[in-house]
Amino acid sequence: MEYMLHYGLLAHKYLIYAYIAVLFFHLAVLLKSEDGSRYRRFMLIYNPMLVLPTLGGVLFSGLVLLTVNQFSFDIANSVMIVASIGLIIHEYKRAKELRLTPNAEFSHYKKRALRYLATNIFIVFATTFIAIKFAS
Repeated sequence: MEYMLHYGLLAHKYLIYAYIAVLFFHLAVLLKSEDGSRYRRFMLIYNPMLVLPTLGGVLFSGLVLLTVNQFSFDIANSVMIVASIGLIIHEYKRAKELRLTPNAEFSHYKKRALRYLATNIFIVFATTFIAIKFAS
């Protein structure tokens, strides 16, 4: 059982690193893009292939770790669950705004999307800090 916990934590950690890398890649692409239609087309391909599997992998590995720990909830686990729900909601809102934004208002969308991405990055780092500080 101990090796399952060790390798589960290792997988969870590397999936969090992958999700952070995807967020920073998304931030770089958003800052670089000028045309709304090209960005929208890129995101139609990018989101299902990178964002959803990495965030889903983090959530799945966290759920596996929670079952290995026999559902022992503590502050760190509760914060991670709430943060993951917040990340999913932010990603949904950002994607919905992208879908509904006309190309003429792409600069306004960029400002809102940058706020969503900055909030997601902050949530991931704050949750990681809390998990390291309060993990049992």
